Amino acid sequence: MRGNISKVHDIKPFSERRNFIKSNLISLCKSCHARIHVERGIVRKITTRKE
Repeated sequence: MRGNISKVHDIKPFSERRNFIKSNLISLCKSCHARIHVERGIVRKITTRKE
């Protein structure tokens, strides 16, 4: 199914932490990931890598 593409999301934004901590990451579907960014006011195009 097309909507099941997983995205890794920082629970606390990377801009606030400036480091990578596995416990701060969550896997979301593409639409949920985009919705969180819109709700937080991070309006940028979220692209998917073509493999």
